[in-house]
Amino acid sequence: MWLLPTRGRPELAQQCLDACMRTHMSAFGIVVACETEPGQYDNLKLPRNWALMKSDLDLQPVKNMILELFPYEKAYGLVCDDLVPHTKYWDVLMEGAADRWNLVDCNDQWIVDPKNPYDKNLSLCGAFCWGGELIRTVGWWGFPTVRQAGNDNAWVDICVKELNTRKHLDYVIIEHQNWRTDKRPKDDTDNWVRDGVNYIEADFQVFHRWRVSEEPKLIANKIRAAMEQDSV
Repeated sequence: MWLLPTRGRPELAQQCLDACMRTHMSAFGIVVACETEPGQYDNLKLPRNWALMKSDLDLQPVKNMILELFPYEKAYGLVCDDLVPHTKYWDVLMEGAADRWNLVDCNDQWIVDPKNPYDKNLSLCGAFCWGGELIRTVGWWGFPTVRQAGNDNAWVDICVKELNTRKHLDYVIIEHQNWRTDKRPKDDTDNWVRDGVNYIEADFQVFHRWRVSEEPKLIANKIRAAMEQDSV
């Protein structure tokens, strides 16, 4: 199953859903919409394999809510509202690569650009897909106790630095229409300060405390043991 979180961006969410239809996405998906105006997402046109849920939760709590509601999925995918799929059957390709234990990302036409200052080997790109057993073994999908930031970094620490279970599919193109690349204007959802609090900075403080703790290695060891048992 796939999650499309969106906040105050019905036009971008619709653009993503339309691209999902064009690329023959067949997996079940849920749009979780946080409205900044009443009824903002009421006219969203959903493909047959998508459902709409409204929630005021932030991104990482939303992911964990969905995990609670759907605890036995073969894979868990994330495609954000400013992403545009271009490759046909991308969901099938990514879920296949995720299998039971892998973390998969793809070509976002941004971080993968050699001119970009980001290191794509340590950054997740485009849409992401996690094997179901990986998520269930860790016990969370969204990094705990944060609103938004730090999640990708935590999964990189686990699946790249500790386990080498990340798979990057460069042939799957899901374009990130980011304001930093002038593909769309910056909007309120891009702002890091809400209600006078820089919530992104606060999230990263939580993440950095976690990174230097024993938790990443403990989680990685738990996954290794579960993978070994799964292969017997």
